[in-house]
Amino acid sequence: GNERNMDKRQKILLAFLLAGHLILLVFGAVNMPVGHDESGMLLVSKEVINGRIPVLDINAHNQPLFYYFYGMWMKLFGFSIVTARFLSVLAMFAVGLLLFWWANRFLQNYFVAIICYILYVSSPVIFSTNIGVMPYAISNLFMFASFVVISAAYIRDKTFECKWPLFFSGFLLGISLGARLIFTLPVVFAIWLIFVMLKNGVGIKDMSKKTAIFSFGVFIPLIPAILIFILEPVRAYAIWGGIFAQVFMGKGSNPDFMTNIFKEVKTKMMLRGIIELVKRPDTI
Repeated sequence: GNERNMDKRQKILLAFLLAGHLILLVFGAVNMPVGHDESGMLLVSKEVINGRIPVLDINAHNQPLFYYFYGMWMKLFGFSIVTARFLSVLAMFAVGLLLFWWANRFLQNYFVAIICYILYVSSPVIFSTNIGVMPYAISNLFMFASFVVISAAYIRDKTFECKWPLFFSGFLLGISLGARLIFTLPVVFAIWLIFVMLKNGVGIKDMSKKTAIFSFGVFIPLIPAILIFILEPVRAYAIWGGIFAQVFMGKGSNPDFMTNIFKEVKTKMMLRGIIELVKRPDTI
């Protein structure tokens, strides 16, 4: 049955699992060794929330919004690794709740939903990569929330007639996008939308309109990153270029990426970018 029809024993089991998950997350946040990437994320987030602009004023290779999320959280609750990790804890716990809710509602099977939740909670990879002061937990939360919004709207209405779920799903997906996902995940979502609409016999004009609404939602959270790139493309390229190289070209560093893939023109651009980085050292 769905969440409205859970009996007392099912509710007790769910409460036990939720409490256990929360305890596990809190324990990990307090006791896990600090990674070097975490300290960098914390320091950049602190500087950004105090007025420095990602990329323009300080090296910041993640989605600019992520630094503001962590920075605002620590502004409210204190600047420390453990404090910042509790934002990751909150995001991971929220993903677990969404996962159970989605599976229970749409699979219409409480025990399958419980198994999905247990698999999520017990995954050492998910636990170790998401609990730190890194963008993964927040990105995964918004990404899965985007999927939940669009899939829930479709399963409920059997169509995408209502425009707001399309826009809101795109907006949530846009927030989730870092350099590693920006050219892949929106395409996957858009292909799925188009496939479903073709299957339902939606006309080309209406399909284009609905895809545009979704794409506009994706675009809005990316405006800060786009503006940063427009203001200082060389510096932004120097910082972000290696991320694209690692993901799409299998290269491990910016110079390898520039030399092996784009030859002399891009190599010169990279060298100019490195010079700009040296001119503005990030001593904080």
